[in-house]
Amino acid sequence: VGGAGPTSFLGHLVKHMCGFSKMSEMSQFWTSAMDEIRWHWKNLKPIPRIPREEAPDLSACMLHQKLMLLNCCIARKARLESRKKNPQQEASAPSSAALKDGTKRERKGHLKIIDGLQMIETGEAVWVPETQKAPVYTEELMRETDEMIMKTGSVGPGLQQLLCDMQAFKAANPGCILADFVRWYSPSDWIQKEGEQEGEACLSSRMREPGNMWVELFDKAAPLPALEQNPLFDSDIVGDMVVDALASIAPSDLFEQLFIVAVVVRHAVLEEIAIAVKEGDPDSNVMSGITESEEFSISTCCRGMSESKIEKICSAYETVDDFVQKCRPVEHVEEDFEGYDVEEWTYI
Repeated sequence: VGGAGPTSFLGHLVKHMCGFSKMSEMSQFWTSAMDEIRWHWKNLKPIPRIPREEAPDLSACMLHQKLMLLNCCIARKARLESRKKNPQQEASAPSSAALKDGTKRERKGHLKIIDGLQMIETGEAVWVPETQKAPVYTEELMRETDEMIMKTGSVGPGLQQLLCDMQAFKAANPGCILADFVRWYSPSDWIQKEGEQEGEACLSSRMREPGNMWVELFDKAAPLPALEQNPLFDSDIVGDMVVDALASIAPSDLFEQLFIVAVVVRHAVLEEIAIAVKEGDPDSNVMSGITESEEFSISTCCRGMSESKIEKICSAYETVDDFVQKCRPVEHVEEDFEGYDVEEWTYI
């Protein structure tokens, strides 16, 4: 069961929540935090102390994963809104390509020419197309997507991405064939032996196999620029879904995850203290004590923890905390740990 880093949004939220003694106060504080999260989503302002646009860290707790997903939605929606307001800002210069029969067709969604690469049948330069960003998932959303694919037999995200990229490539490169796409998208599947001319090269054996999915998808793909395609990742729908999930989370699930975050954060604080102790006493075994406590917490933490397990984790932590405090040099002065007041951490 994952947690979240000590300097993360949840790390700071837990630090303040630990100052409350009543469950009702903690619940009210979470309600206030949700009001802030809703404001950030509505106004497309990234949630602080959460990566701006990174795929969710699947080793973190589900709360942290969902906040990372929400920040991805905010970044992508903000970028789309900006493009709608300034459509000419990122528009490609008008361009056309000659087809095999000599007629001209307009390019769409083209970004830049690939140096030294020409289309096999027309001799036109190959352009890099603008493509959709890949969808991002939490562990939970990934599992739900896999289950839906198995139940419905629908095309998975990987093939959907490939089809959209083929559509974008065809729109940017009128008159292209599969070999042109493969040379850009999967160069290892374009076999050209040393000394051979471009015209003597060929597709790899897997690409030439009967029933190859790439061949079928490329034949099916219509020339369609990324902006006109159905979105692979709908930031509006996903963002609303994340906010609703955070707002309706069961209290038992919420506080269990926050408890684990608190354990992670407090051990990080102890490690900082232990480093200072180690510098003053190289032979001190304080770090090994903290490591043992961390390993015990990791092996004991799980979803749906019983009260006895929580008490054991707290007891193990209190033991190592007392040990660390006794080992600290007298002249050691308390310092903030990345904005944390260590003395405020009386309990987990």
